[in-house]
Amino acid sequence: MVVSNNGPSDAQNVIVNDIVSVLSNVTWTLNGVAEGNWTGSTSLGVMTPGEVDTLLFNGTVPSSTVNGTVLNNTANVTSPTDLM
Repeated sequence: MVVSNNGPSDAQNVIVNDIVSVLSNVTWTLNGVAEGNWTGSTSLGVMTPGEVDTLLFNGTVPSSTVNGTVLNNTANVTSPTDLM
């Protein structure tokens, strides 16, 4: 997942929420740095204009999943800073 601040001002208290309910044993990285087990949300803090953060999730797909099945996922990113 790529999270970016397109400006023109800082985005305060940026929070990423993603249940990733289709996977188990989910781990994650932030900008290539291992962060451990995913708990469902994280704070990216303040993002300056032009800043980009990349989150990568890895997990186990249930063994009962049929080959070729499309797995859908929805994440939300919020900030109390006005969005345009």
